[in-house]
Amino acid sequence: MDPSDIGPNVGDNTSELRIITWPAEQLPIPAVSVGPARLAGDGFIEVWLPWNSSEERRVVVPDELYLRALMTLSLDDSTAILEFAAAYGTVIVPSLAKVLSAAQGRPDPETEDVERLRERESEMHLSTIEHAKVCMESTFAGVRAAPPNQQESLLDAVERIGMISPRLTCHVDEFRWSVQLLRDMVRIWLANQGSLTFADVREQWESPVRPAGTSSGSWPSREACARILAVGLNQGLDRVRARIGLVDVDGMPDPAVEKDYEQPDLFSVLCLQFTNHIAENARYWRCQNKNCGRWFVRQSERAAVGQYRRKGVKYCSKRCAKAVAQRRWQERNPRGKRGAGDEGSS
Repeated sequence: MDPSDIGPNVGDNTSELRIITWPAEQLPIPAVSVGPARLAGDGFIEVWLPWNSSEERRVVVPDELYLRALMTLSLDDSTAILEFAAAYGTVIVPSLAKVLSAAQGRPDPETEDVERLRERESEMHLSTIEHAKVCMESTFAGVRAAPPNQQESLLDAVERIGMISPRLTCHVDEFRWSVQLLRDMVRIWLANQGSLTFADVREQWESPVRPAGTSSGSWPSREACARILAVGLNQGLDRVRARIGLVDVDGMPDPAVEKDYEQPDLFSVLCLQFTNHIAENARYWRCQNKNCGRWFVRQSERAAVGQYRRKGVKYCSKRCAKAVAQRRWQERNPRGKRGAGDEGSS
């Protein structure tokens, strides 16, 4: 199948790079594993899953999660981050250093900026594995130290609680960096569509994917933007691919096959949501409710019943549309009674 050319060129005066997608069609969104999450004292977001992977709770994330929730998530609010992680999972980009290397044209040898970022990521990943290991060792040490008549009940409790998942557990800083990269990539695409300017992209740049010493407004170039978008999304899409699975007579996956398969994580799913919108060349809108301002593609309640409006869309949801209408009515009728549907975000 031929790749699909999408949108205008993202280039500068000396080179042009055109964004394409393959395949050109939208792909179904897979479910992701979620479990209880807690923020440890040393800054790790722990995600706990059942010992038996077949018992994991898997959810399909809401439409446009990468756009509606992620773009407005407060990364300074640990409670908000934890609530997001408990509902949908953690956002972990495989390698920020790989994205920065591509943005710089993959120089050989790599720049000090890329090496420095890779070292930071490696330290973070190793500390996450060590944290999970210590956490589980201390759990079983507590069981062994208990009186013999209590050990069985404690083991039952451990089995109910589950185990900490090294795959989904991450440091809160790693979560922040990953969300920042996704938000930067969304703004790159919005600039590519003309909804933002590339000056906006540079001024609002958040992620550590930038060379040391670059000032606000000077990074990235348009060519670097195209490479960041492509390599960043491709890292997520690597886990979303066609595959063959085996199940037994009870519908349970064959562990001999599943052992080599990495389930799509939340970063992969968010990248796929984003790529699907790129593939359809979707129009992005910004909610005109002054207390919302979210970017969106389809009005949420209408999308649920297949009513997609392409023109004249002002609000991300019926709730926001109703809130604005009510506010305007109250402005025209200052003595009128204030009813339900107070203006707010949706």
